[in-house]
Amino acid sequence: MRKLLYLIRHGLAVHNENFLKYGEKTFFDPKYVDTHLIKEGVQQSLQFGKTWQNIDDIELVLVSPLYRTLETAANIFKDKDVPIISLEELREYPIGRHTCNKRSSRDILIYDFPYINFDDIKGQDHLWKSDKGEDISSLKRRIDNIKAFIEKRNEKTICIVSHTKFLEKIKYDKISLMENGKSEIDHCFPYTMNL
Repeated sequence: MRKLLYLIRHGLAVHNENFLKYGEKTFFDPKYVDTHLIKEGVQQSLQFGKTWQNIDDIELVLVSPLYRTLETAANIFKDKDVPIISLEELREYPIGRHTCNKRSSRDILIYDFPYINFDDIKGQDHLWKSDKGEDISSLKRRIDNIKAFIEKRNEKTICIVSHTKFLEKIKYDKISLMENGKSEIDHCFPYTMNL
């Protein structure tokens, strides 16, 4: 059964803003773990939820368990009765080293987002390592796992709320790095993909 996927990058977050000010070192700053949306990112996601013409077609939302994506999904779908499932595989690449990609504990996430299904999420972040970043083959495996998960679902129109590198790799099979002068995909914009 063919699936229509809408791929949405989270709204503007603390580390995105800090990167423009301080460069790549912001990704390693221990003050910025599991970064949240900034005011502009909150406005982006709320506005997108009000104006997105295809929002009522969405049968299922899959979201990364990082705080900025959960906030984005919650803001976009706040007035909609659609199931939202958080999956570890949807996290940003690389898992490890970048402090903004270290996940908050499951207890905090359940408390802050009680209407999101966190059955896939276990306790503390056991995937993130301070001294080791994930390699590209691990990201490819995560993408394969997500595709397999989606193929087993009955829903035909699914929204994925995730991160730049994950979404670029699943859609375009490439990764753009701002630190190398590349343009990334837009925040809170619905890219489509057939599966």
